[in-house]
Amino acid sequence: MTNKIPTDLDVFLILRYLHPDIYISPDDDSDVQIVNGTLQGWNEEKLGPRPSQAEFVALLLDAAPAVLAQVAATEQRTAAQDAGIQWNGHTIPLHRDDALTLLQVKAAFELGETQTVIEFSNSEKVPVTAEQFASLAMAFSAARNSLFQDVE
Repeated sequence: MTNKIPTDLDVFLILRYLHPDIYISPDDDSDVQIVNGTLQGWNEEKLGPRPSQAEFVALLLDAAPAVLAQVAATEQRTAAQDAGIQWNGHTIPLHRDDALTLLQVKAAFELGETQTVIEFSNSEKVPVTAEQFASLAMAFSAARNSLFQDVE
């Protein structure tokens, strides 16, 4: 690991990892204020005693590998969501908005719709009938669920 002055974003990511419920901003009412990689504010009631700058840097260095691993996992998951699945010659992305779109289409089919064209977040327009929908929904669900198996 190279020694460098952490950016405010580095500090933010690491503190969020250490304290998931922390409120970090430049505002006076935040739990922590970060300016140029250093602490400018610290909510002792919520976070405990304020660490010295040396202790703070040690915390950052200790937590950095886990944070970087978390960031890498998120980037891989996002890439997989973008790549999506192939279904009937169409690329179907696996994002949350696409899952919500499928729920809306499911409701329409349950109300008697017999066919529709689904537009996904990648602008792919996919014609689907009520008979085909279960196949699409199962393929989508299985692929999307596989992306979150490592999430607690």
